[in-house]
Amino acid sequence: MLASYSLLESNLFTLTVVEVEGAESLDPDAIRQMSGLMPGESLLSLDLDAVATRLAQDARLAQVQVTRRWPHTVRIRITERRPVALVAVGEGWLAVDRGGILFPADPDWVGRLPVLTGVDPGEGLPGSPLDEPVPELLALLTGSGLALFPRLAEIHLAEDGAVDLVLRDPVRVRLGPLATAPAKLPILKAILDDLSARGAQASEIDLRLEAPVIRSR
Repeated sequence: MLASYSLLESNLFTLTVVEVEGAESLDPDAIRQMSGLMPGESLLSLDLDAVATRLAQDARLAQVQVTRRWPHTVRIRITERRPVALVAVGEGWLAVDRGGILFPADPDWVGRLPVLTGVDPGEGLPGSPLDEPVPELLALLTGSGLALFPRLAEIHLAEDGAVDLVLRDPVRVRLGPLATAPAKLPILKAILDDLSARGAQASEIDLRLEAPVIRSR
């Protein structure tokens, strides 16, 4: 007991360095501050699970891992949530990741990320998930839809379940029911590529019917 007490009270395993790995848009110093770790604490008595839980309360973090590195270091490894769209909540914006989880939006993302409209953000609390069919809607931004991501300004879900896209050109794209929308994205890309190659412009691309309807400007 005396030996254990002496180790806890000695400077042999005191915390002097807090390493932060995985920070991209977040400030590593802010992560250190949120961790609550203080220089001089004993590494032997630190509750790393409590540190991880404290950090995980920040909705901007998707994953948190906290480990000791003897004799004087704690390593915090984080994975930030990656925004794929913005949702209007009150007078501001929240970001949403591919899993439909809301989290605080960086002001620089406004105007650069597509806006999700026609969906209910609920109470709009950071860390809360958006209800179905939002995750299915966001899945349009994966696979073949990934190539369209830079051109998207808005993704709209109508009350009847139909999906409209607004491109930055601007071009309105009517995809129809969400269930069939993924299969139409390769067709949309082919049409856009053809329009670009011919130097043509469209105001609307309607893919709800078997044969696409393209309305010129």
